[in-house]
Amino acid sequence: MTEKLFFMTEKLYYQNPRQFEFEAQLVHQEKIGDLYSIILDRTCFYPEGGGQEICTA
Repeated sequence: MTEKLFFMTEKLYYQNPRQFEFEAQLVHQEKIGDLYSIILDRTCFYPEGGGQEICTA
């Protein structure tokens, strides 16, 4: 990002960890090469979650 953006995204996964759908507003987008980086005002995407259960073995 060329400018510094300080924005706290609401973390919906703390309220409902099994949530799969949500509505959000796009706060910022930036094209980096062929990809886009986005910031939403809220998310249910758990960081580093990978979409699978943790290994307990």
